[in-house]
Amino acid sequence: MIARPTGQAEGPYDAAFLPRQQMILRAAGQRIADPVAKFGGEPVWLSEPTWPVHPASGEPLVFIGQFPVPGPQLRLAY
Repeated sequence: MIARPTGQAEGPYDAAFLPRQQMILRAAGQRIADPVAKFGGEPVWLSEPTWPVHPASGEPLVFIGQFPVPGPQLRLAY
């Protein structure tokens, strides 16, 4: 039996029956300089850059993405 989304879930283990969300990623045509959610590239710093480093080696960590933090102030999580 193959589970098909039905839109109804009766318990915590019925998630397979809920509609699936879809995320489509596309490459930006130019550098993103606005404080928006994004994967890859370079971070958009809101203040002085504080690049995280590996605690043992001191090597800079790889930038994965940035995401807006909800609230009245403009904040980003990197």
